[in-house]
Amino acid sequence: MNANAAPVAKPKPARADRNRSLERGIEVLRAFRPGTDLLGNGELAERTGLSRATVSRLCQTLADTGLLQHARSERAYRLAAPVLSLARPARACVIAPTAAAIPTTSSEAAVAWCGLWPRR
Repeated sequence: MNANAAPVAKPKPARADRNRSLERGIEVLRAFRPGTDLLGNGELAERTGLSRATVSRLCQTLADTGLLQHARSERAYRLAAPVLSLARPARACVIAPTAAAIPTTSSEAAVAWCGLWPRR
């Protein structure tokens, strides 16, 4: 190796553990806020920072999978009922245990927060 040669910078490895399409689809779903029923591609693009073309493809896929409903007459989308089913497991974990079941040790608290707390 030539001692005068400049060191070659190694490129950063790609984050193979992440799926960018999935992340973008979640961004679209999160764009719907309380009090917002219908959103068009333009509004979704503004809220997510994604291009209209990307939003259009993502919304079509989310509608095909039943997570969005396309309101053709308004040329907009709304969250579909199956989205609520995604909240059920999280809601069950967040509900505070009864006073008699409050964890007394840090390991019990960790079990409760992981969703492993026994239901009564």
